[in-house]
Amino acid sequence: MGKLAFGLWDSFGVHEMSRSVVAADIYEQHIREVQLAESLRYSSYFIIEHQNSHVGQITAPSVYLCAVAQHTSRIRIGTMIYQLPLHNPLRLAQDAAMLDHLSRGRLEFGAGLGTHEHEFMRWNTSFAERRAMGDEALEIILKAWTEETVSKKLEEYQRRIGYDVFCANHRIGTMPLEQVVKSLKLFGEEVIPAFA
Repeated sequence: MGKLAFGLWDSFGVHEMSRSVVAADIYEQHIREVQLAESLRYSSYFIIEHQNSHVGQITAPSVYLCAVAQHTSRIRIGTMIYQLPLHNPLRLAQDAAMLDHLSRGRLEFGAGLGTHEHEFMRWNTSFAERRAMGDEALEIILKAWTEETVSKKLEEYQRRIGYDVFCANHRIGTMPLEQVVKSLKLFGEEVIPAFA
């Protein structure tokens, strides 16, 4: 029989962030809470990415999670979710790989599409095309983590930013530790890349 594990989901709502003039005060309080959760043997800690939303104010999850990683040693950390259509997939693959190394293999990579249209409008990104953009981004991220080079034209990304982006023979540099690629799940189903 499996062992029951407990995790935390954290949100930084606009009401909470407005309690301090300095956002670092709120971030530090949450990091102390993660340290407490780790000492109480919680297994994981998750945050959610939102872009200028009242729901959550973590617009750069990798940056915040790097700080959490440096103040903890055992608890697994991750996003629920990175909004894939709002990211350059190669950049996100690089950032997540580095975060995975800085946390010594504790990253749980959560990927999704986003649900609030106003977040897409602020970035001049098509809400209606988020599925196609997200699918392509995930494909590129998986290839970046499992292949030596990525040589795919980023069609959706190119259309969004208005100029061609080619990735011929692009290397992401540091690959994530094995666990991130092995534990990828999409909508609760395990993803086994055919090219892995």
